[in-house]
Amino acid sequence: MSAKLAPWEILGVEQHELPLLLPASYRDLSLVVDDFSQLNQFIGKMVVVQGHCVHQGWASGRKPRYCVQLFDANGNSLSLSLFGTAEQVAEIPHQAHAAFSGEVTGDYVGRCYLNRTNLEPVALIGRVVPVYPALKGRVTREGVFSLMASQIGPCTPPSLQWLRAKVADIPSGPMRAAIGCRTWNFEQLIRAVHWPTSVRQGEACIKILERLAAYVLAYRLKATEQLPPRQVPPLPNGGFEGIPSRVPFPLTGEQILVSSQILAACQQTTPSQSLLLGDVGTGKSYCISLMAAAVVRGGGRVAVMLPSRILVNQMHALFMSLMPELGPAVLDDEREGEVENDKTRLWVGTTGLLFQSWQQPWDLLVVDEQQKFSVEQRERMSAHHIVESTATPICRTMALARWGSSIKIFRLTQAPVERQIDTQVFTAEHRRQMMERVMRTIAGGGQVMVVCPRKEEAPAKGKKSPKSTEETEQASVERVVKSFESIQARMSASLGFTPQIVYATGGREAEENEAALEAMKSREAHILIATSIVETGISLYGLNHVIVYHADRLGAVQLHQLRGRLVRAGGHGYFDLYLPTPASPTTLKRMAILTSCTQGYDVAMADLRLRGCGDLGKGTTQAGAGTSLLPRRPINVDDVENFIAQLDS
Repeated sequence: MSAKLAPWEILGVEQHELPLLLPASYRDLSLVVDDFSQLNQFIGKMVVVQGHCVHQGWASGRKPRYCVQLFDANGNSLSLSLFGTAEQVAEIPHQAHAAFSGEVTGDYVGRCYLNRTNLEPVALIGRVVPVYPALKGRVTREGVFSLMASQIGPCTPPSLQWLRAKVADIPSGPMRAAIGCRTWNFEQLIRAVHWPTSVRQGEACIKILERLAAYVLAYRLKATEQLPPRQVPPLPNGGFEGIPSRVPFPLTGEQILVSSQILAACQQTTPSQSLLLGDVGTGKSYCISLMAAAVVRGGGRVAVMLPSRILVNQMHALFMSLMPELGPAVLDDEREGEVENDKTRLWVGTTGLLFQSWQQPWDLLVVDEQQKFSVEQRERMSAHHIVESTATPICRTMALARWGSSIKIFRLTQAPVERQIDTQVFTAEHRRQMMERVMRTIAGGGQVMVVCPRKEEAPAKGKKSPKSTEETEQASVERVVKSFESIQARMSASLGFTPQIVYATGGREAEENEAALEAMKSREAHILIATSIVETGISLYGLNHVIVYHADRLGAVQLHQLRGRLVRAGGHGYFDLYLPTPASPTTLKRMAILTSCTQGYDVAMADLRLRGCGDLGKGTTQAGAGTSLLPRRPINVDDVENFIAQLDS
C-alpha cells in the first residue's frame, strides 16, 4: 500500500516551493451589495450579493438553468439563474444564507440581474481570491485552491529560509532596485501575492517575484562567466583550401566566412562551443565539411553526430564527394567491438558514437540537428571544442547563447534559391478548403506530404461518440492512408491520373522508409504520409505542400523544421497547420509564431519567450520554468536580458 502523499507532493512541488506557486489571476469579491435596491448603481461591475436563498427549480430553454430567489434584509428579492450540473446545484443552500457573484446588468424597465452567476463560499466574501491553474488530469482548479489555502501558512517558513539562502550572496541594494521592491521583505510579498488587498496589489507582487526570478538567473549566469575554465589544446587547423572548388556549385561567401570564423573561435586554450544557425538551404552541411577537412588536415580528430541513419548516410556521402582522401568512416549502430584503436580521424554516426570507448577526447565534435539530442547526450562525448548546428535551437541553448558568453552564435542567412512559403492555420470547418488546396497542388505537378502525430490508431477505449470519432479522425498515419485511399478514385477522376500514395513511419524497416522517400524523389509518388521522422534532413526537391494534422501536438521548433522540407529547389510552397479540435490559447500563440516568423532564429526566439529557458544548469529540462525560483512559471526573457545588460554595465 502506497504512503499518503503530502499536500505539496500532490501539487508536484517540494514543500518550500508551494508558497512560490503563483496565482494565474484573481477574482475580486470585495464589492459586496447587501441592499438589492442599490444594484442599479453597479451596472457593468462584478459584485457579490448575499441573503436568504430559496430554490425555484430548473427552467427549460436552449441551455437548462437552475433558478433561485435571493432576499436581502429589507425584503428585496433578486432572481438568479445558474448553469451547472445537478451535483453543483445540490451545493446551493436552500432556505439558508448564501452568497453569489456576477456582473450586474439591467433591463429597459430598471430591473437588475446578474450575469455569469457563481455560488461563492461565505468565508471568501469581501476578499480578493487567487485563482491557481489546475493540474491537468490530476487536480481541479478548486482542488488546487483548497490545498494552497490550507498549506501556505505552514509551508512559508521553509520557503523563506530557502529564498534567503538563494540570494544570500547577491548584493541586496542593486537587486532591490532592479526588481522594484525597496521596502517589502519576502514574507510580505508571499502573503500579499496569495491574499492581496486588491487585484492591483496582487498583480504588482507577481511582477516583483517574476523580476526577482529573472534577476537571480541573470546574476548566476554572469557569476558563472568568472569561473576559471579548464585548459585544452587549440583546435588543429590545416585549412580547407581546394575543398570549395569540389562543390558542384559556387559556395556563398558567407558559408566560407562563417566556417573560417568558427575555426578561428576555436583557436583558444579553453573549451569553445559554437552554435551554427541557418535555415534549410543555407548550406550548414557544407560548412561542417569545410571545418572537418581543416581539422583533419591539421592532424586533429573529428566526430560528427546526427540523429538518424538517413542523415548519417547523407553526410558521409557528402564527405566522400568532397574529401575522400581523408577517409571519412561511418559508425553503424549495429557495429560490434571497440574502435578505440582505429586510426580513422573523421567519424560520422548516430548516438552509437556515445557507446564506444574512445581513447582520447575529440578535437572537434559536431552535433548536427542539435535540437534532436538531450543535454546529457551532447555532453557525454568528450571533446575540446564543440559545434552545434541547427535551424531552430532548443530554448535552453538559445538562452545560453544569448545570455552567456560560453556559446557563440554564427548565422547563415543567404540561400542559393529564393523560397516563398505560405503558412496558414485550418480548423475542422475549413477542412474542405484545405483539401481543395491539395488537389490544386497535385494538379499543378506538385507533391504533398501529410504529417501525423501517430503511426497507428490508438486502442479504442469504450464506445465512442460521433463527436469524439470526428475529433480524432486522421490523427494517425494508418487512418490518413486509408482516408486518402478511399478518395483515390475521385481524385483520379478529377486529375485525369491516379495519384500514388506512399508512407513512412518509425515502425517500418529503414529500407521501406528509404524506398518511400526514393519514390517521392523520383516523382513516382505524389503524396507522402508520415510521422515526424521526416522532420530533419530529408531532401524532396519536388515537395511544395505540407499538411500537419493535429499541429497542436508539435512544438514551434518541430513545425518550423517540417516547413523547411518545402520547395528546396526554390519557388512557392504551402504549409498548412490543421487543428481538428478546439485550440487552447497557448496553442494559438504557438501557431501565431509560425504564421508571423519565417526565419528559424526568430521562431526559436519566440519559442523561448513562450515556453521559457529550461534548466540552464544541469540541463534536466530544455524548456519551461527550469531553474526559476518560481515553479512552473517560465522566466520573462526581456527581464533577463535587461538585467544582464545592467550587470554588464
